[in-house]
Amino acid sequence: MYDIRFRHDINLLDIAWHGQFTSEGVAAYAREVKARFVAEGFVPGYLLRMDMSGSAVQPQDAVAAFREHLGDGCSRAHRGSPSSPPASSPPCRCGGK
Repeated sequence: MYDIRFRHDINLLDIAWHGQFTSEGVAAYAREVKARFVAEGFVPGYLLRMDMSGSAVQPQDAVAAFREHLGDGCSRAHRGSPSSPPASSPPCRCGGK
């Protein structure tokens, strides 16, 4: 379904997808990426390469699962207005876009 490689020599997280994800597959993928990120000692500032040539357009339930498991909440916070989040929303780093 996917390959995850951490290339310390060039500070690269190299990911390849091979097919369509299910909601459950996304949850497992997210757990593995997060756990390996910590185990590998990667920190912000790394390069990311995503090879999606082996995967088709993802189904909507998988897209929603990616947002749930790997998103930072910005898209939900700005759903009502692209320029200003609701007052109750936590601050985010996307700048309201």
